[in-house]
Amino acid sequence: MENESIDSVQILLLLALYSLFDPHGPGPWTTVGILTRQAMAQGLTLQRTTNVDQTSPADEPSNRLFWSIYVLDRMVASSVGQPPGLFVPDAHIPLPAVTVTEFASAQRAEVSSMLLVTRHVIQLRRLESKITDAIFLRPRADVRSLTPSDRAAIISELHYAVDNWYSDGCLISRPEPSNVRIHDTMAWLNARYYQLLMLIYYPTPFNQPSHPGSHEHLLNVVQKYIHYSQALLELGQLPLNYITLTRFVPACLVLLYCFGHTTAMVFSAKQEIQSCIAILQSFSSGWEHARSLAKIMTDFASVISMYESRSASCLVTLQTTPVLRHAAKPSLYPRVLSLRAQLIEVGGRIMGKANCYQFIEGWDVEAISSSSRPDTSSSTDAAVTRDIAALSSPLVGEIGWDFL
Repeated sequence: MENESIDSVQILLLLALYSLFDPHGPGPWTTVGILTRQAMAQGLTLQRTTNVDQTSPADEPSNRLFWSIYVLDRMVASSVGQPPGLFVPDAHIPLPAVTVTEFASAQRAEVSSMLLVTRHVIQLRRLESKITDAIFLRPRADVRSLTPSDRAAIISELHYAVDNWYSDGCLISRPEPSNVRIHDTMAWLNARYYQLLMLIYYPTPFNQPSHPGSHEHLLNVVQKYIHYSQALLELGQLPLNYITLTRFVPACLVLLYCFGHTTAMVFSAKQEIQSCIAILQSFSSGWEHARSLAKIMTDFASVISMYESRSASCLVTLQTTPVLRHAAKPSLYPRVLSLRAQLIEVGGRIMGKANCYQFIEGWDVEAISSSSRPDTSSSTDAAVTRDIAALSSPLVGEIGWDFL
């Protein structure tokens, strides 16, 4: 910190990378914040030539250092649900390129391949930042001013960009068995693809009110994200570090959210919950927050088992429509509400108390309006609906639809 130079920036970059794997040291968000300020102080965000074609070969190390910091900053910011620290609104820093020395070396093909993957990762971080700005960090007044068609157009544009990024990745991916790198395997590409989609369709004020079938689509996305994360773990390519831990907090919240909206007797994400638990338990003993998340998800799996058992009992004893399956939920609400509160608390300790993934306002109101709508297909169903609605009264132990 006292020796403000390019060398000190490089050292801070290495320290920030190390902090991702150190559960006992300073938080990566803080370290990366210092790194980005130092990078701007040393002018790494400034364009060094007016013509990109006249870029000096001596500028390439600075360009690569800038993009290394950029990628790390955007990755951490998106993972913790915060704005990035590197302010580069009009930066025109050339992307990493092959130097004359590298081109003349015997490793030219390998270096070119690595730089191609690097550019693909840079595009990924740009997408993450763009999604976070559009979906999570957009001012509330701006969100309210958007019409449903405006929001649908923004979602469609983001989804299209993600699909294009995925298509480009398929062209540079290599078979896993012979590939020692991580960022050009299909398992990594699929995990990142569904993580991006989970960010796009995450239940935020921007995405509410939700459309019919959106809960099932969101659940399918998070299931695939967890599935491919499990595949990476089995391949030995899932880094059990701070980034992986932070990404599982919104995934777990989405699982709770989708369970609250299910009308099926069986919750389809039971296997993914077990995979989630297995991944979190794979962290070393120093990662106490990972253990806490695993405990919460284990309790959640127990709640789901009880829900399915009671739903089956309702169907067998009453022989009526799926509305009756909601009768299995009220007695479980206090437990699920407690699990959600615990999950948000642990997430706050991991990512900071102002992370955008913990802002769940609107989740409850949306579910109340959709789930308490009476079904008049039979007098029995109407009676059950009235009974369930009665459970939401403050006079009945404060047990209601709040969890949803």
